[in-house]
Order: sequence, then structure tokens, then C-alpha cells
Amino acid sequence: SGRPATPSPSSPPAETPKPARGAERGVVREPSRALFVPVANAATRALVKECPGYTQGLFVVTVSASPRPDQPRRVVVQLVAIDPSGVLRALDPPRELVEAAAEMTDADRREGNGIWRKLSARILPKADGGATLQVDVT
Repeated sequence: SGRPATPSPSSPPAETPKPARGAERGVVREPSRALFVPVANAATRALVKECPGYTQGLFVVTVSASPRPDQPRRVVVQLVAIDPSGVLRALDPPRELVEAAAEMTDADRREGNGIWRKLSARILPKADGGATLQVDVT
């Protein structure tokens, strides 16, 4: 169609990494700090850029299972913020955030974590420019 591609809120289909032995039945836990921090930083940067002065943010990564083992899984990223006036806004996640989330899910499986379907992180900005995150994985 001649139009340039634009980032979408979901990652392109990715190869489904082979999980560590036993991970299919393993205990589901949050991704390790080393894997999650780059994604959290990208989400926080996106919130600050797209919704300056946000009072609360929500970052959600959903991993859809493939209907067949030979098909890749899909990672969908959502980013929502409450702006300074209290209005809830759905933001377009930047490509950097979508790619970081897809990388995190692949690396998390390789580390042997059980297979989770959704990770959500509530983001509360701090006065020093940082943020507090409350993470839930299901």
C-alpha cells in the first residue's frame, strides 16, 4: 500500500522459545528483576513522555497461547495512565516497550519460569522522578 509501517500495540509473531525442562508445570512467579527492570524503565519513560504529570499508570503484558505448537505465541502490550486532571487515558505503547516486553517473556521462559498469561504492573510516580511498581502475574 506504500504507507510506512507504524508500531502496533502488539509484537510481531515471535518464535516460541523452548521453555526450560519442567517449566510448563513449574510455579509461576514474577520475572526476575534483571529481566523486568528494562521493561519497567521503558514503561515509565513512555508514561512520562506521553502523559506528563500522570498520577498513576498501568502496564499490562498479555501472552496468548498458540492454538498449535508450530505457531508462535503473541505478546500484546497495553499502557494506561491517569492524567493530572484525573482523566483515564489509553496510550499507544512505543515500539521500544513492545520489543522489551517480548524479549522479557522469551528470556523468562528460558530461565525456567512457569508459563504465565498476564503480567500487570501498577505504576505510581515518586517525587524524585522514579516510580513504585506493584506487579501481579497470572
